[in-house]
Amino acid sequence: MHSRSCVRRGEDLLPGMEAFVIVVLGLAVMAGIIGLSVRAHRKGLENLAALASRLGLQVVRGQRLLGLDQHRLEGRWQGRHVRFWTYSTGAGKSRRQWIVAGVETPAAGDVAFELRGQGC
Repeated sequence: MHSRSCVRRGEDLLPGMEAFVIVVLGLAVMAGIIGLSVRAHRKGLENLAALASRLGLQVVRGQRLLGLDQHRLEGRWQGRHVRFWTYSTGAGKSRRQWIVAGVETPAAGDVAFELRGQGC
């Protein structure tokens, strides 16, 4: 008698294994993306704390948005109360990050300021 293999050519040993592998790979990619996002957020907070230290300001914890804390810088700088914060507009390739500077002034008087590019 001739013995034949139970597995025919082209058939899988474990049906459904492809779906399991695809799900596991998908979860691994999602975990990687989340990990990179958290790492980038932490690096941003470190940079923010370094800037606050250089300018003599404090990092203030703001509202929580999508699981991430929104921080801002506040304090006295050159004799005036200042506040810096960021926000984003758009999505995907058209997403833009904005930095806002708020300065409290005396009741009467002008404010003069100068904006320069980074490294100027």
